[in-house]
Amino acid sequence: MGKYNIIKTTDPSDFREQIINFWKDYLPDTTAYRFNWLLKGNPAGRTIWILAFLDQTDSLVGTVSLMPKEIMQKGNVFHGAIMGDFMVHEKHRVFGPAINLLKAAANYVSNNEFDFIYTIPNLASTKLVERVGFKEEISLDAYFKPINLSYYVEKYIPALFSQICTPVVEVCLRAISKDTYMFSSGICEEKIQADSSFDKLWKTMTGRVDDIVADHSAAYINWRYMNNPCVDFRLLTYREKRKDALSGYIVFNKVDGRITVYEICALSKKPVEQMLRYLTRTARKERCVAIYFDASLNNRWLSILRSHRFFNAKNTINLFWLGNGNISPENWDYLQGDRNI
Repeated sequence: MGKYNIIKTTDPSDFREQIINFWKDYLPDTTAYRFNWLLKGNPAGRTIWILAFLDQTDSLVGTVSLMPKEIMQKGNVFHGAIMGDFMVHEKHRVFGPAINLLKAAANYVSNNEFDFIYTIPNLASTKLVERVGFKEEISLDAYFKPINLSYYVEKYIPALFSQICTPVVEVCLRAISKDTYMFSSGICEEKIQADSSFDKLWKTMTGRVDDIVADHSAAYINWRYMNNPCVDFRLLTYREKRKDALSGYIVFNKVDGRITVYEICALSKKPVEQMLRYLTRTARKERCVAIYFDASLNNRWLSILRSHRFFNAKNTINLFWLGNGNISPENWDYLQGDRNI
């Protein structure tokens, strides 16, 4: 059994190639550009890297990252992090550095350097994160709105029957979906970057909402989404009139013909419904198969999504939380965008 040296750093530039090679082996869809994106730009602070090396060598055998994140409740700001990039070399998983890496991450809470840390572990690492104190706190269900119904129907019934049944079912779904009967109101536009109007909306929102909400400042939106080298995000905005203040926005992306909603931010239902109407028409125009949305059961927009005929896909993931007791996550309006990338 080898011995391991654990180091913590906010500037892992000296280990860049080793980390990127780890990604190639264990996160194969991850671009090398993500390294610099994690290194700087996050308004909540620089990512902390916890790295395990085989003792007396320079061989990297394990990693964990802590991406700083701020959440707010009733005017109070809490500083925490998303734990991700938990990887251990396959030759060092038995009696290896896994627990020591996670303990080093958990110590940021016990030492009061962070108010909280959360993660969504895979099945292989769930027991490990529980051993260092993380507890399952939030369940997220996947919801989807079918756009091209034949894509799904043909998986279960022969093509001939699909061609007969699908148009009928699509007509029925449109007939019971609220966006079918809505009149267009206000101005929906896609933007390249968030500007000062997003900060004004965010300031108003933090003064009105009692539930926990994550940072929605323009600086965070631009770093997290619009300047992200890994995913091509799109930013949809809503105003009552062109010169009016920003009333809401949605962040989404389109990959493999599927639109995924990452953020919904608004002060009332109307902007959300108008933006969902716009998004549905965009999905049809761009020949998408569906619109997807992950949300917890207490999500404030869930009733609207259901009225627009988003269906539960019966795919649940669980968020594990480690906190200092000053904040409880069950009132968090958690969304897909609050996950690690």
